[in-house]
Amino acid sequence: MQRYDLHESAVRERSDIDLAEGLLIAVRRCSPDQASDELLDAARRHHLSVPQIAHALVLLAGQPPYSEATSLPTERAAQLEWGQTLSDLRSPSRWSTNRRGARTDRKKCSSGRTGAE
Repeated sequence: MQRYDLHESAVRERSDIDLAEGLLIAVRRCSPDQASDELLDAARRHHLSVPQIAHALVLLAGQPPYSEATSLPTERAAQLEWGQTLSDLRSPSRWSTNRRGARTDRKKCSSGRTGAE
C-alpha cells in the first residue's frame, strides 16, 4: 500500500512541475529549459524543493485576482516570484485586440521574460 502512495505522490509532483513549466513557458515566452531553470532557481532562493515551488505556482495561477496570500512559506515564495507577473497578465490593459478580433499580448518580450525582474 505504501509503495502505491509513493508512486501516486511522484506522479502528482511531476504533474505540478509540468504544469508550472507550462505556465512559465506561456507567461515568459521562454523555452522549456529556461522554465525548468527558473523553477530550480526560485526553489533554491527560497530553500524549497522544485515540486514544492511548482505546486505553489500552480496554486497561485489558479487563484482569483488580488486574493490574499496565505501564510504558507511555499505560497509566499510563489507570490514573491510570480505574483506580480500573474497579476499583470490578468490586467485588461495588458491585452489589445487585433483586426481579426483576437486578443494579443502587448507585453511580449523577445528576451523571454516579462515584467520587472
